[in-house]
Amino acid sequence: MQVEDSEAETEVSGAGPSGPSTLREEDKQIELLMGLKESFDWTNELLVELKESIAGFVNTDVDSTLKE
Repeated sequence: MQVEDSEAETEVSGAGPSGPSTLREEDKQIELLMGLKESFDWTNELLVELKESIAGFVNTDVDSTLKE
């Protein structure tokens, strides 16, 4: 129990060797993850648009073949 308390104090105070630098690393990781999420969202939107446009192309292509 005492070991956990001393670790918690070190993290909160930033007195440990990994105090401030750990926070900066976490911020970088969060920014990176947010960037990745935005990229995935953007890619997903593009894929949905592509799928819809392909579906429209296939439908018009089939219709024109049937008319001939």
